[in-house]
Amino acid sequence: MPRSNHWLYAVLLCWLLTGHVRAQATAKSAPVFVRGFAPDAAVLRTGRQEMLVAVVKCIRRPSGQLSVRMSVPSNVKLLSSADVPLVKLEAGEITRVEWHVVASEPLRATAEIHILDADSKQIDSKRISIRFESPIDAKTESYVPIPKTQDSEHLILAHYCPLWKYGAHSMGWDTIEPWPERKPAIGFYDEGTPLVADWQINYALEHGIDGFIFTWDKAWLNPAITNSPGEGLTNGFLRSRFLNKSKFCINWADQYYTSTRQELLDQIFPFWLEHFFKHPSYVCIDNRPVLFVTHPEQVASWMGGIEESKNLFEELRNRCRKHGFDGLTIVGCVPTAEPDRLKTIARAGFDATSAYIFWADLWNEAKKDVEGIPTFSHAAALEVHGELLTQRQQHGVLPDIVTVQMGWDSRPWHGVDTPYYLEGTTVEAFEKACKKAKQIVQSNDQDQIDGQVVVIDNWNEFGEGHFIEPTAGYGFEFLDAVKNVFVDDPKPCTHIVPTDLVIDRPDHVFEQCRGIMHKPYRRAKVESKGLVAAWLFDREHEYIAEDSSGAGFHALKSAADPVSGVKGLAFQSKPFGYACLGADDAFYPQDGVTVQFWYKAYKPQENAFIVNTAAEENTGYGVAMRNGKLAFFVNWTQLVETPQVIPLGVWTHVAATCDNRKMTLYVDGESKVSADNGQQIRPAHKGTIAIGAYSPGATNFQGAIDELKIHRRALSANEIRIAASIGAGSQ
Repeated sequence: MPRSNHWLYAVLLCWLLTGHVRAQATAKSAPVFVRGFAPDAAVLRTGRQEMLVAVVKCIRRPSGQLSVRMSVPSNVKLLSSADVPLVKLEAGEITRVEWHVVASEPLRATAEIHILDADSKQIDSKRISIRFESPIDAKTESYVPIPKTQDSEHLILAHYCPLWKYGAHSMGWDTIEPWPERKPAIGFYDEGTPLVADWQINYALEHGIDGFIFTWDKAWLNPAITNSPGEGLTNGFLRSRFLNKSKFCINWADQYYTSTRQELLDQIFPFWLEHFFKHPSYVCIDNRPVLFVTHPEQVASWMGGIEESKNLFEELRNRCRKHGFDGLTIVGCVPTAEPDRLKTIARAGFDATSAYIFWADLWNEAKKDVEGIPTFSHAAALEVHGELLTQRQQHGVLPDIVTVQMGWDSRPWHGVDTPYYLEGTTVEAFEKACKKAKQIVQSNDQDQIDGQVVVIDNWNEFGEGHFIEPTAGYGFEFLDAVKNVFVDDPKPCTHIVPTDLVIDRPDHVFEQCRGIMHKPYRRAKVESKGLVAAWLFDREHEYIAEDSSGAGFHALKSAADPVSGVKGLAFQSKPFGYACLGADDAFYPQDGVTVQFWYKAYKPQENAFIVNTAAEENTGYGVAMRNGKLAFFVNWTQLVETPQVIPLGVWTHVAATCDNRKMTLYVDGESKVSADNGQQIRPAHKGTIAIGAYSPGATNFQGAIDELKIHRRALSANEIRIAASIGAGSQ
């Protein structure tokens, strides 16, 4: 996952092993290509209108009119035009094309699309297999169906990447949606709810997977530890209805960010002990909790040496013993089979090794895709992964828990800068890798952890492209492969998805929030008040900060809590918290602007944004804290800043005005700084307007904000004094 820097390993490998720079696509390459083609659902039902989706990417602007043509067999009825024109494609852009289809009986068929030029000459094409299944009688279900567990002789655990809380960071569902084959079977779900967790537990248990290894970072230590990312585990899995049927453990991923031994012993470890290790569903083997560590070498690095790491781990084991355990099993995730590296980890006090991802050195066989990105064969890479498992067993340095990696394709995260990816992903290659892993684990001592546990990588790392959670592009194929290999007596599964039931949809938050962030606004101007928007934060809503101006510019909240404000409630930003909405021309009035609000800063902050409308370069305006002072900027090039540091811990009224000539910054109704350097505001036509941050999850303000209003003119000094007097003295 991104924060844990797994992709950096791939970057380093690319440069260290090859020493060359990726070649660009040649001038002879096609101007556009089919980047993705998949059904819009993991399960297609007969008699129901379904959708097929293609994503076309433009490498360079085409010289003439292009179109995409859909071809389906006669027993699949096409409900929309087969030919769809591609209009106004620019280099680097993608476009989504949709076709509606229906089938009257169960079938397997092939759908094919062709990109054609103005002369109907084919430029590119792609073919997929589609399957229509009979409707199921599940409308009477009032919740996720109770899982029908299928058992294995081994403990099967899947790494879980908890990144899928909408708006939790800048690399979420918005980056996955343009890859239609990666759309989860339960939709772009709102992680951190029992509903989502129960769907995932259902799918896992019915395919022989006993539980999940949740990636865990700390977001904040004071006044109390919070998880980052932690929604999937703490607010979802641990509150799920089917929790007692499943298992979990954690993969500690923030070795880069832990600062001291005492921080781990006095704050982090007690949190693990009380919230995780003592939980009846936590993975314990031989009465020892199992703790995975993403970056094992980093522990010795920040501890100061190998012996210090070993002593630290022994102290953790002793503390576990004081609470009734027989110790703590600590597993280091290693992507290679280098014996010296394995020996270093053993000396550092680890009990066993495993992996999160593997490095496959296939550069001698690398090819370039149409965008010039290096690719390796998926089947060849998984063969190399199996060889690495065998080598690790042969080295015998530590017990090695086998890991089966589904694939690797991090283009959603990194685009054309992706170091490499595995092309031609097939379930056959993955199932073969599962069989190899099973042979190894069965050959190990069944009394040791490496003879009992199998790890699957990954349940849901959609950004890096290794996931077995059911999706629109692959259906349940990868889960079925796990079941077929590891379950003692595998039974067929009835693959149920949320659209088969009349219950709440796991993706309802994404659909609602996408409307806020991306749909064009068609709002009436509120001329009587002269307001662009007004967020008073008085109504409690988990996701939405309502615009009370009447213009309808509601904002999406993330990691924010209501607190007492100057009037009613206020918006309090947690670490990494913010509110945001899509940019709109209304926020860039051409005759001047005023931003006014109340705020309370909890600590001195550098470059912490309170409001920012500069959604594109050299546009908009905003107010931020800079080294404890307040700064107001217009178009990024013009700035005024208060000469004094603003007090902490008290409600302070701020107003920033620009009349296209003069910029003025008021604090508690008094002008603190003014300069004749104003400009007409340049609008941003796309991007994000943020409250409490520069952009979603970046340079966040730590404090509370109340009564935030944006006016389409520069208010007078008297108007600002009156506004500041309303909440004077509020604490």
